[in-house]
Amino acid sequence: MELMVVDEKAAINEEDLAKLRLEASAENTQPQRLRELAQMSVQLMLDVAENPAAPPELLQELSENRDPNDFICWRIAANPNTPKEVLWKLAKFYPEEVLNNPIFSLLLLENPNLFEEFPKSAQLSFLKCEKVPDSFLRLGFWENKMDQEDFLSALMNNPKISQALWQKLATRWQMLNLGSLHKHIIIKRERTGVEIWEKLVADNDVKVRISLARNSSAPVAILEKLASDTDVEVRSTLARNSKTPVKILEKLINDVEVRRSLARNSETPVKILEKLASDTDVEVRRSIARNDKTPVEIVEKLASDTDVKYLYRRINDKVLTCYIKVSSAIKCVIDFVQLLNVRLTVARNDKTPVEILEKLAWD
Repeated sequence: MELMVVDEKAAINEEDLAKLRLEASAENTQPQRLRELAQMSVQLMLDVAENPAAPPELLQELSENRDPNDFICWRIAANPNTPKEVLWKLAKFYPEEVLNNPIFSLLLLENPNLFEEFPKSAQLSFLKCEKVPDSFLRLGFWENKMDQEDFLSALMNNPKISQALWQKLATRWQMLNLGSLHKHIIIKRERTGVEIWEKLVADNDVKVRISLARNSSAPVAILEKLASDTDVEVRSTLARNSKTPVKILEKLINDVEVRRSLARNSETPVKILEKLASDTDVEVRRSIARNDKTPVEIVEKLASDTDVKYLYRRINDKVLTCYIKVSSAIKCVIDFVQLLNVRLTVARNDKTPVEILEKLAWD
């Protein structure tokens, strides 16, 4: 069944859309109503796709006949209610979201060989993630794949692999005569000389430069060159790297294409977060709101942001207190009480207004 979406600008005014978005995010909204909301607008479909109470069959329908690279599939990949077969398909495009999906750890407990169930394209994507489970990087795990160039390359570029495994992979690479090692080398200072860094940063293979950009040991001079790379994914990866020096992050703030990544970096300086909190891109402001390192003062500012305040999915005490402090956001806090996953946080906060506590008393 294909879901049809109406023109949201023509059909829904701003005030009604805000109310509908709360309904689309609420975990107690009935499945049939979620289906109806998903057909009203693309924005509501995004909210439904992120709702952990959305039924699996609806999430599967939302993912069908859709470009895997769009925001809807990104949110579906992170939704714990998403069916396994959909996660398997999306893992190639969103490996980190699938690895961070709460259901993934449960599936891994049930089946230690879960990795083998994924298609090869997803396996390769997993191996490029720093958050790949350690069990996937054991020496014996790869004995039957040691002759496959793509697996060797992906493993050698993962900064988590052990020295013993890397040495064995490097030896195998040379035995198979697969080409120059410096393009696929594990990029760590103790193993890589200056001349290799220079070759890597000038490599025509964008995947090599992306691997450099996410590395925590690359020399500052190399990172400075990457900040001017012609590929946006290289610059975005650099902006997300928690080890990227402040002076480079300050340069990247003027890069429109990478500011979302900069806003997600937990090590981005406060002065940069302050500037990004006023960014014209709502997704940048949303990322600032969700960044655990964002100071309370900035969260207070965002609590009054009409485009941002309905987008919170992880309400914590800091965010709630800011909502309560900003008088214009009191109604928003009351609306959030209907979300099952935030009631406890609201109830235990000593700054929660009486009218909200009275509502909770009837829970």
